[in-house]
Amino acid sequence: MVLLVSLLVASLPLAACQMITGDSQIPLGDPTVAPPTITSPGVLRVGVDASHAPYAGRSANRIVGLDVDIAAAMADALGLKLEIIDITDADVTELFVNQRVDIVMGYHPEPGTVSPYVLVGPYLSDGPAVFTKGLSLPAAGFDPESLRGMKIAAQTSSLSAWQVTERYGNDAVQTYANLEEVFAAVDTGAISYAAADVVVGAYMASKCGGIISLGFLAEPTAVFIAVAPGNQEMTDAAVATLRTLRNNGVLETIVTKWLGPTASNLTLNSNAITEIGVSGSNSGTDLGNDLPDPSNSNPAPDPQNP
Repeated sequence: MVLLVSLLVASLPLAACQMITGDSQIPLGDPTVAPPTITSPGVLRVGVDASHAPYAGRSANRIVGLDVDIAAAMADALGLKLEIIDITDADVTELFVNQRVDIVMGYHPEPGTVSPYVLVGPYLSDGPAVFTKGLSLPAAGFDPESLRGMKIAAQTSSLSAWQVTERYGNDAVQTYANLEEVFAAVDTGAISYAAADVVVGAYMASKCGGIISLGFLAEPTAVFIAVAPGNQEMTDAAVATLRTLRNNGVLETIVTKWLGPTASNLTLNSNAITEIGVSGSNSGTDLGNDLPDPSNSNPAPDPQNP
């Protein structure tokens, strides 16, 4: 089973951005890949978790989101139309075996394990980060130790709340029922700092003016595209396409549209688009609408088994 960060989705909507559609009226170039590299001629079938806003979510009976826009840009670059497959609660291995998908977006490898798929990316970094309002980014970079002695807002029972208490102590965290309340407190000045997963947090904070992401609380996690083992041509195409989207600024434009400029810079910083084999070793090099409110994301680990 694929390890995707699970979110319990609440009912509060946020304004989403217009989806880049693979079936738009923009003329496509000649397809650069064909079966058996892809499962259907002229179509890139991409799996996304539609319960995982803002990576993907449902709006007006459509699936939209950050991963959908990136997948659409990849499909356009490959000269293909886009078909989005909702893989919520699906067994990704079976999807690959049954040729239901060509690639899967939003794959978070479980730490310390070997992925059963070939991984391409990372195309994003995610994880608990610190947000604030009315401050500019420090010239020397963000140092989490600079917040020692400060009060930090976080969602109750979240991984971010747990990391705040682990780093600064129990008295450092001020918990709220959901992320909307967390960012409302920062927006009104009731508290100066908040901690939340950077992707979800930046998406939630986008409705509040002037809130920026300062930096990660701890080492971020990498977000990859999964490709079926043995499909080297699809892997090569995904690596080359992601590199192009990053180098020509399309990837940054999409991420900025959903997360804002400071979070975009943070999530894309130093990401090299590579291929990670199923053995876990690098086999490539590189130098260079409404969505649901994603509430209760990343519950804190069990204190007895962190």
